[in-house]
Amino acid sequence: MRVIILLIALSIALLVAAFAMLNAQVVQLNYILGEVSIPLVAIILVAFALGAMLAGFVFSGSLFRHSIANRRLKSQLAKCNESHKGMTNY
Repeated sequence: MRVIILLIALSIALLVAAFAMLNAQVVQLNYILGEVSIPLVAIILVAFALGAMLAGFVFSGSLFRHSIANRRLKSQLAKCNESHKGMTNY
């Protein structure tokens, strides 16, 4: 499963990079404090990277909760297995 996710992520990154390279012209970026001329590829890649980091941040909370629950359930399973060993006659 991890290999499939990695392949999908690499495919998306490759598509974004190809799209960005086709948009290499310089554009004027206006922001609150001023303006700057930078290549469109830089804007696209920075936006993609910020989106990926934001998604990672959003999903890290869920991952953390699940890892805590998994640790708690493993502890309960170990206690149940230990009490079950005393009940069997092998």
